[in-house]
Amino acid sequence: MLPTGKIRKITMKTINVYEFNELNDEAKEKAINHFCDINVDYEWWEGIYEDANETDIKITGFEMDRYCNIELYDTLFNTMNKIMQCHGKMCDTHKLAEEYSRRRNDLVYEFGDGDTVFEDNEGDFDRAEEELDEEYTKFLAEEYRIMLIKEYDYLTSEEAIIETIECNEYHFTEKGEFI
Repeated sequence: MLPTGKIRKITMKTINVYEFNELNDEAKEKAINHFCDINVDYEWWEGIYEDANETDIKITGFEMDRYCNIELYDTLFNTMNKIMQCHGKMCDTHKLAEEYSRRRNDLVYEFGDGDTVFEDNEGDFDRAEEELDEEYTKFLAEEYRIMLIKEYDYLTSEEAIIETIECNEYHFTEKGEFI
């Protein structure tokens, strides 16, 4: 017995697929534009937050063009010491921590003998140290804001987008359309 119902004609269409490096320049540009936010469509800032956390800093919020808010889990003095231990000497946060350490040591010399603060100078030292800490906390927040900007700029760069496309082995039509 023959099947009942409509008879449908099925035609097969062959589509050639290409890896990114096989595309011409125009198709590559189209593919890159399609994936322009591929590296930042998730919480891309987590690595920087984790880095800050390792040195007792909590980033509580940021807006790249305006601010980065931080809270310290410990004193700025201890946080800066952790930064000098954890961050490489070429890192701007390490340089900032060294500068803070020098300036704080200068305060100990100014209000004491270099090792300890003289008792009658403790109030003045505490006020000067508080001002120094406020200043350097702002500098530290600014350094993390700059790190966030640099990370975002890299992740949205053509280089990073291509790297992600190639790592994921995405395929495209000849015209650069994602398959």
